[in-house]
Amino acid sequence: MNNHFDLIIVGAGMTGSSLALALAKQGLNLALVDRMALPCPASQSLPNSVVALNAQSRTWLQEQNSWPVRATAYQGMRVWDQQSLGLIEFGEPGSTLGHIVGNQDLLACQHQQLQGHKQIQIFDLCQIRHWRAAQGSQPAMLELDSGEQLQATLIVAADGKHSQLRQQAGIEIKQTDYQQQALTALVALERPHQQICHQAFTEQGPIAILPVDQGHHAALVWSQDLGLGRMQLTKEQQEAELNQAFGPQLGRISLQSPLQSTPLVAQHAKRYHHQGVLLLGDAAHSIHPLAGQGVNLGFADVRTLSQLLGQAKQAGCTLNDEQLLDRYQRQRQLDNALTLQLMTGFKQLFGSHNPYWRSVRSSGLNLVNQQGWLKTWFTGLAQGR
Repeated sequence: MNNHFDLIIVGAGMTGSSLALALAKQGLNLALVDRMALPCPASQSLPNSVVALNAQSRTWLQEQNSWPVRATAYQGMRVWDQQSLGLIEFGEPGSTLGHIVGNQDLLACQHQQLQGHKQIQIFDLCQIRHWRAAQGSQPAMLELDSGEQLQATLIVAADGKHSQLRQQAGIEIKQTDYQQQALTALVALERPHQQICHQAFTEQGPIAILPVDQGHHAALVWSQDLGLGRMQLTKEQQEAELNQAFGPQLGRISLQSPLQSTPLVAQHAKRYHHQGVLLLGDAAHSIHPLAGQGVNLGFADVRTLSQLLGQAKQAGCTLNDEQLLDRYQRQRQLDNALTLQLMTGFKQLFGSHNPYWRSVRSSGLNLVNQQGWLKTWFTGLAQGR
């Protein structure tokens, strides 16, 4: 078995798998390492954990033949503030702002494309025991818990926001703990969602209802402060509090799966590479889920990095060239930082109970709703333009 590669990717999630497919297409020999079993099985039920994908991400995934069959287009967005009269609606019937896709559905499609690829060697159910940085002509090395040693010019850490490789490489992060959690579940709606994403800013935190079929089912994302104890309530009590918080717009909302809880912490790496380890996706940045842009930022990382590494290969440059890795950092770090700050600002604005800020956000929503050019700008932002 060959253990010498052009590149080692740690993490076979959405961004790591996408990068592997992109670079293999350009002729690079890759190792893909993950602690989970691959491939991820296809889901037989509607998803309760989803991502919102913009047009750029959809085109990218379609080019990689990894676009899921079950992807729900949404044609509009309706956002309102229950503590004021603020409301914004955008999107047109027949248009598509984006797609809601189940995490498992997308991973299953990506992993299907990875299987049997001659340029990609998969090491699943593996933990990293030891890591050594590249030194001079000596390549970087990963030692797995199986005892196997993998060598490559560059190691990409795509192992998520708790990245082990990022920590081992000594890359520091700036972190903002929102003291919140996101509660997610599959829900059934009494009234049809009409392929519109609904988001209500409530005293109990923002509630997003994201369509996952053509009629009455949606994914729930409820961001709320810690310590409210909703995970300990019965299903009936959870439904009662959800319906009271969201209101009657979609009729009664019924839980179709148990609530799952995820802590909400924004973080951003102070640098994107060090000692031959390069960060990708959530290993480099994670943001508040208010606008559903997290995975789109990750795919933007993939597009930029795959282009730069492909150009380096054609030019005969080494993949761990400092100038090359600096170019990746310059092209992605500012964009990711601006989006992170924007989401943090939205969270602070819509999380405030101060009457002044309540008036500001109400006026702001109504202003955008009344100005066609502003709505067009926000529509383009949602589509990834």
